[in-house]
Amino acid sequence: RLCGEIVYFYPNWFRQAVAALSQTFEDKKIYPDLTNEILATAQHLLERDETEEAFKVLNLSIELYPLSPAPFGHLAAAHIWTGDFVKARDLFRKAFAKNPFHSSISINAFENFVLKLQSAKKIDEIFALAEIMAELRPKHANLHRTIGTMYHQVGKIDKAIEYYQKALRLNPKFKDVREKLEKLKKERN
Repeated sequence: RLCGEIVYFYPNWFRQAVAALSQTFEDKKIYPDLTNEILATAQHLLERDETEEAFKVLNLSIELYPLSPAPFGHLAAAHIWTGDFVKARDLFRKAFAKNPFHSSISINAFENFVLKLQSAKKIDEIFALAEIMAELRPKHANLHRTIGTMYHQVGKIDKAIEYYQKALRLNPKFKDVREKLEKLKKERN
């Protein structure tokens, strides 16, 4: 089915495509990368509450691209979307182990996914994703600052302080974080 400029493969078609691609490109060094189309398909299905179908597509993508971090990161994001944070953490770790610099698990991907979760009003999911990203990137000062701000915006002061302190330990030059932290500590007392 054509939706905009993206072709959405429903799982029965997708299974056929996986089989055909696997056979065609068996033992080949060049293999077409359809991860963006797969992700778009899964996102479309998730947004329509066709969760089971989305997971079928994403699991088949792991079959098709077992060495790539992308399908693992995309499946992890789907588990965040549906509230299975334990499974999401495991899959994000697998993606990270394959390539910690891959775009599917980058800070930019995190920020874009947060926007989608916000749009869907999935607040718990946002914070679960934030905690996982902080675990994967413990030395990323800007990430910790962003997470601190997220917690601050929803009134979770202790968590905001925790992340602001981490951000400052990683980058003591964050003047704005230092000021926010001092203000929060005064308000808390």
